[in-house]
Amino acid sequence: MVGGCKGPKDHLTDVQIALIDQSTKTIGEFKVSDSIRLNKERSCHMSVYSEKQNKLYVLGGFDGWECLKEVEVVDLSVDTPKFEAIPDMESRVKNGVAILNESDQCIYIIGGWDEK
Repeated sequence: MVGGCKGPKDHLTDVQIALIDQSTKTIGEFKVSDSIRLNKERSCHMSVYSEKQNKLYVLGGFDGWECLKEVEVVDLSVDTPKFEAIPDMESRVKNGVAILNESDQCIYIIGGWDEK
């Protein structure tokens, strides 16, 4: 689980991780990561995971004051994963859906709201 909010104008940079038990197909307890954090507080964002790249992308969202167009990515294959800012989206978007096409490595955003 990435980001979220605890209340009005109280948005998070937390990344919570839970291990999946492959034998029982159950999810363990979620715990906040000590080392992986978003650079920008956000909720209502879109996220996609690239299995080919082993990277998680977090796009747009809401920081408690405005919709966001910032994008962050974390490479989960390195020893010390860290979110990095990459070029912004053209428009501010929250509450959309993001889909990654692994074959062409394109992220498609569907719907959402820009507060206008």
